[in-house]
This record gives sequence, C-alpha cells and structure tokens, in this order.
Amino acid sequence: MIGLSRLVGMVWVARHQSYAKAARAFPYPITQPGLFQQVRRLEEELGFDLFVRTAKDRVELTAPGRSLFERVSPFLDDLEELVDLLQRGKGGVLRLEASALVLRQLMPGWLRKLRASEAELEIRVTETVRPDLTRLSTGKADLIVDFLPAKLPKGVSSRVVAMAYGYLVVPSRSEKKQCIELADMGDEEFIAYPSWTQHREIQNQALSEAGVQPKRITEVGTADSMLSLVAAGLGYTLVPWLHSDGPNLAGTWSFKQERLDASFPIQCAWGEASSQDPMLKNALAAAPSL
Repeated sequence: MIGLSRLVGMVWVARHQSYAKAARAFPYPITQPGLFQQVRRLEEELGFDLFVRTAKDRVELTAPGRSLFERVSPFLDDLEELVDLLQRGKGGVLRLEASALVLRQLMPGWLRKLRASEAELEIRVTETVRPDLTRLSTGKADLIVDFLPAKLPKGVSSRVVAMAYGYLVVPSRSEKKQCIELADMGDEEFIAYPSWTQHREIQNQALSEAGVQPKRITEVGTADSMLSLVAAGLGYTLVPWLHSDGPNLAGTWSFKQERLDASFPIQCAWGEASSQDPMLKNALAAAPSL
C-alpha cells in the first residue's frame, strides 16, 4: 500500500518544481534530503520515475508522474478541507433514525435549525418502525429519536426533546362534535399498531383499563395510516400526538386522554463514546428542548 506521506511529498515537490523550495514550504518540518528520500521510495514502490531534473534546482513531472499528480492533488486538497471542517464540527455525515410520527411532527424544525448553522453537514435520515439502540454502539447511527424504553443499554445516553399525548380518534358521526370516551367504544373495530411494538402495548393497556374489548383489530405501521383508516370509517384508534390540538384530519374527531400517564416522552439517544464529537454536539445544540 502506498504511504500517504510519500504522496504528500510528491505533490509538494510537483507544485514547487524544486526539492529545496518544497522543503521550505512543507506543512511540517522536513529537510531537503528527507523529502528527496520520500519521493525516491515512492518511485521504487511504483516502478517508474516521477520527476526529471531540468536545471540545478528545478524538476518537472514525467508523463506518468503528471497523471498521478492530477489524480492525487485534488484529493489531498479536499482531504485537508474535510479534516478542518470535521475538527470544527462543520462537516461530515450525520446519520439519524426516527419513527414516522417523529419525522413528520418533530424533525422538520430541528433539521431547519441545524441546516441554518451547519450548511456543510450532510444529514441522512432513516425512517424506522422500532428503535434499535444497538446501532449507536456499533456506529451505524449517530442519533436515534423516538419513544425509547425506560432502561437504555450500557453506553447509551439520552435526553427528552418533546412530549406526546394520547388521543382517542374516532370517525365523525355528525356535523356537531360530541364528547366520546374510550369506554363508549364497546366492541367496535380497533385500528392498532403492530402487536410486537411498544406502542401496541400501551394501546392494549388503555383498552384493558377502560374495559373495552374490540371485536376486530386491524394492524398498521404508522399513526398516519391509522388515522386514514379511521377517517374512512373503518374503526377507531389511540395515537400519540405532539401538537396540543391533536390530530385534525377530515372525517375524524379526536379527544385528548387526560389520564396522568397518557403522556409519552420522545427522546434522542446517542452513544456515549461519541459524546465529544463536534458534529454530534452541534446536532444536540439544535435539538428542541422542553
């Protein structure tokens, strides 16, 4: 494998067309003989000459040397700029994972604020059905924003960024909104989250406490999908919602559930090993706060 330091030496000599001038301008201390040895070792590795001497203190690239320089020089320029950005937390790729509800209601404002301060940052957002916190420790994700379990894995930190509230959503049955409680739903069809999700467990607990046993259950993956089925008159549902006025979809009525435990914190989580990463710090600084 070609050593990066030898490529750097070759590029500096090519730019200055002189070993002596390149050594004086080099980004770190190096002697002219030391620089010459770097280039000679690189030529030995490559199997061809990179420079030809045209005067006492002047060299020019050979044809293969010119081809290598034209490919390597832009890479080194970009590399220096990228390292500078990363050291200042101003560049790189932020990998963020969140559920559909969080992406729709929470993330747009957060991302706008982050974009305004970090124009060079590339943000990759993945919609998930269930948070997988192991992806933080394995480096596959930088931030996970969702309803998280009470006990987090070792090495994962979190903080609350928003609060969602539980709403009963039913099909509208007349022009005038009527007060409806969960206990009023009897055995009507229930539109639910998938059975293996944490959200479904909360839904089941609420139904049990209200003494309601739906005659039929339809499972869908997101709150938006559940609301669409309710608007079509296919049943009722319970959903978490960030906005204080609740879901406001034509064809539905929504009723906030006032029980003390009907609120659900939304947290952002990150790996503790990355807590000093400038990019992560900037992302957390732009996050909403209660």
